[in-house]
This record gives sequence, C-alpha cells and structure tokens, in this order.
Amino acid sequence: MRTSSRHLLRDLLRSGTALLIALSVASPAEAQIGSRLKKLGKDAMKDAAKAKVGGSAKDSSAAASGPGAATGGAGGSNSAKVDIAVTSDRVTMVMAAIASVAERAKLLATANAERAVYEPKRDSAMACVQGATSNGAMPSQAGMQASRKMSARQDGLSRRYNAALAANDRLKAVFLEDSLQVATHELTATMFGVAGKCGARPYAPPSLLRAIAGANQSGDDFNTLVVTDPALSAMTRYQFGMVRERIALYAMSQAGLISAKAAGKEGVFTEEELAVLAARRDELVAMAPLFKGGTLTWSGSSDLRGW
Repeated sequence: MRTSSRHLLRDLLRSGTALLIALSVASPAEAQIGSRLKKLGKDAMKDAAKAKVGGSAKDSSAAASGPGAATGGAGGSNSAKVDIAVTSDRVTMVMAAIASVAERAKLLATANAERAVYEPKRDSAMACVQGATSNGAMPSQAGMQASRKMSARQDGLSRRYNAALAANDRLKAVFLEDSLQVATHELTATMFGVAGKCGARPYAPPSLLRAIAGANQSGDDFNTLVVTDPALSAMTRYQFGMVRERIALYAMSQAGLISAKAAGKEGVFTEEELAVLAARRDELVAMAPLFKGGTLTWSGSSDLRGW
C-alpha cells in the first residue's frame, strides 16, 4: 500500500472508525433493554409459592374460602383473613395508580413487537460487515476515498451525541447513538466495498429507543409502581396487589385471553363485584393484552412501592 493510502486509512480511523466496535455488539443500553423486555413477564410475577394462571405464576397464598377474602398477606398472620373485595372505590384507586404506568406498558408492548422484526435485520447486516472486515482484510483505496466523504457526517453525529450526554439529555443521546451506529456501519461497509452486499443497518424503532431512554440502570422504571394516596392509606400493600390481580383476571377473562378455570379462585366474583367491574368493562378489556403480555404487572405485590 502506498504511503498516501496508509495516511488516508490512518486519518479515517482517527476520524471515527474506532467506533467499529459498535458493529460487533449492540449498545449497552440496547442490550440492557433487550434483556429487560425479554424477561419482563417473568419479573412481573416474582412472588414465591405460586399456582399457574394461564401459563404464568400467581400467588397461592392469596387463595381463600371464597371471593373477597384471603389468608395471610404482607405483615399478616397466616390465619387472618384479609378483605380483598372488589369495590367501586378500590377499582377507582387501583386504576388511577395503574394509569401512571399504562402508557409505559403500551410503549413496552410496542417495543417488544417491533424489536422482534428489527433485531434480525440489524444482526444480519452487522454480521455481514464483520465477516468482510475480519481475518486481516484491508480496504481498497477506492473504498477509503468513498468512505472518507462520510466521515464528516459521522464526526458531526459523534459531537452531537457527546453534547447530549454532557447535557444529560438521555432521549436525544439514545437516538443519536443509534444514528451514529448506522453511520459507522455505512462508512465501514463502503470502505471495504460491501455496502451493496451487506445492505444498510436499519435504524432502531422509535418505540425501542424511547424504552431505552426511559430505563435507568437498575430497571426500576419498568417494573415498579409507586402507590400514593388515597390508595396508600385505604389499602395495605397486599390488599392493593390482590385487588389489582382480581381486576386483571376479570379483564383477561372478559377479553377471552384466559379461561374461567385458569383464573382460579381469585377470578370468581360476587354479584356485587361483577356489577362494579362491568361498569368499567370496556376500559378493563382494553388493558387486558397488557396484563396478559406482562408489560403491565398484575400478579403479586413485589413491584409495589410506597408502604
């Protein structure tokens, strides 16, 4: 390789192709949300001693001799009966608390669906470029010349990305990181002459990027619900969890997502409870897929905060 070519390659590497590592793995944030989305249904149902409900686990300690009562609970004795009746006030309080996370649950449900389509395409394009650049492969002079024209865009994205990080603008940083990875893929594929063969790396779906931006390092943003008054004062943590669970069982049953048998004892309601739930049936049925999919937690009380 002529000296000028070596200098050109050096300049290209300095100008941004050091980001090639991004081509071999997903970004930490993307991998984190991907793992979290895959395990979200399981995380939503962590409580021990569970019986199966429609294929997912459910707290068997909540079972009692009839609807509206349960034994034990957080801080209670095993023999004490806890009132878990579904009343109009309780439904209103639980639904008001759930509303604060319902939009998040919809976002996660959308991200889950779109991610399943996006990731295979991304991984295929990345693997193709990675294969073309391994085993000591060297770019052609024509490829380097063509890719050099792209370095200005990559540098600009890198500066904007670093500025967003410095400003603590997480949403903007996540979108710019994705754009930077797409640009890096394009530059590298062009440099090694495989842009046509490997194709473009697709941009991540906005729903997935918004989900990544909304997650903190621990993931608590996605699987915790902070309950405030009036529900906090009116119910114990256990009561809130069980009333929410019974509401979800009604919703999933009415939507045809689980059978009456799968709903278990907590899915059996008195005439008074059925009247209360029927008054909000449309609203509850609309939320049933979120309960069933696990993006909206419904089982147990391990996700609840405030008490």
